[in-house]
Amino acid sequence: MAALKFLFLFMIWRLLAALFGNPWLAVLVLLAAYYVVDRRYIGLLPSFRRPLRRWRRMAELKRTIAQSPHHADARYELAGLHMERKNWSAAQKLLETLPDSVRESPDVQYDEGVCAVALGDPDRGERLMRSAVAQTPNLRYGEPYLRLAALHVKDHPEQALADLHDARKYNESSCQALYQMASLYHRLGQPAEATAALRQCLDTYRWLPRFRRRTERRWALLARLRLLGRG
Repeated sequence: MAALKFLFLFMIWRLLAALFGNPWLAVLVLLAAYYVVDRRYIGLLPSFRRPLRRWRRMAELKRTIAQSPHHADARYELAGLHMERKNWSAAQKLLETLPDSVRESPDVQYDEGVCAVALGDPDRGERLMRSAVAQTPNLRYGEPYLRLAALHVKDHPEQALADLHDARKYNESSCQALYQMASLYHRLGQPAEATAALRQCLDTYRWLPRFRRRTERRWALLARLRLLGRG
């Protein structure tokens, strides 16, 4: 099967090379075509437009904050965009400037916890994240439990497993969560559970509605590749 796919691509490349009179241009055309197909139907490759949209939104938010320094919503959204870029220090500084009443909310506590862990303070980060899920157990569909489990894979595997079970409770329709759970099970030395999570990821993807498949397709494909790699 793989040989047939390679032969098909080779034939297309030869056709394009003959058409354009340049084999390297044919390669670029093939890569561009693959990128378009991936962004529309698969979703494995990153979007080139997303960083630009994020940069524009960040510029807008900075202008809003300059005009209204106490605009909490703008500060929180800007912090989230910094987190997307993994600019943890800038995100943390913005979160710390939010009013105390806002910082006590589960969402903000969780984000502060994520930043704290990324900046080398896992104890404070864990306290903040556990405080957040104590207030809202299903916060962000169980995402915090995956991060909490990752903190204790090596030193407290029992705690990591408990967090994984909580994550599964709130992530029954998330292929991303199931794929990450499989990775954590693998790190915990439990290959059977990892395989089961990967298979559940594929089963979940099959019954998702169409509008959800676009965002979850990447994780289903990665799960299939890992299962194939296991033989």
